[in-house]
Amino acid sequence: MATFYGEVLPVISRAVDDDDDDENDTPQIYSECLLHWSSIAQEKESIGSRLLKCQILIVAIGPSSMAFCEAFIFGGQETEVLGAFFTDQNEKTLNSFLQRSRTDKTCHLYQLKQRPEVIVCQCNIDVLPEQSYSWVNQLFSSLDTSQIYVAVLTVASMRDYKSEEVTTDLPSPFLRALKTKSFKGTPSCPYLEPPNTVAALPAQILTYCNLNMIAAVLYICYTDVMYLDSITIKTFKSILNVTPWRDVVMDLETAQQILTKILAEYSQQASLYI
Repeated sequence: MATFYGEVLPVISRAVDDDDDDENDTPQIYSECLLHWSSIAQEKESIGSRLLKCQILIVAIGPSSMAFCEAFIFGGQETEVLGAFFTDQNEKTLNSFLQRSRTDKTCHLYQLKQRPEVIVCQCNIDVLPEQSYSWVNQLFSSLDTSQIYVAVLTVASMRDYKSEEVTTDLPSPFLRALKTKSFKGTPSCPYLEPPNTVAALPAQILTYCNLNMIAAVLYICYTDVMYLDSITIKTFKSILNVTPWRDVVMDLETAQQILTKILAEYSQQASLYI
């Protein structure tokens, strides 16, 4: 099985020397992500142990993973925004808490109203490797992880996949999985083979879960199409019959209707830039 790793770098890195003139400083790159909780989450935290109850945490990274969750997990049901992650301290960024468009660079935490024990993170921001440690620790330190299942979805380019076969001969897209020792289930696809690895946020999540004895599984969809398309999204459907997905999946017919709507809206949005 391939390994996963995460990086922890200094809190702030700068591209200029300290003795450079302040007026010529380049913008600072913050290694600390900012997790802002909504008033709803703060109210929930004020009750009991101040940890949010969570039995299933789903982290969808990138547009295709997010579209899959919106169709097959949300399924049109009501959600509450618990919080949002920000990767810089720009005032304009911090004021984007309520942005909900699929094309916005946002990272929101949602709770299903009918299933409050399920929290879904829809992440469409670029979390740098040096920011992933802060991202993961802020999130998990606020959750009750005593009975939690964690599932992570992400998409990677076929160019990043290492194989003895020529990658152009491989069927695309396809899934690979990694899991922590505490995850006793069997993933719905083959494990990621060495020498392949994962890095940045997915790796940091698995590393944290492994160290803290949390059941977690990562599914990576390798594809040669990096824009939103139905084939890549539907590749994730094979996971719906395994833990923890089978416990939260919505009606498949409704999900397909929502997915069709998402793709139509994306196509319309993309045509504006042609």
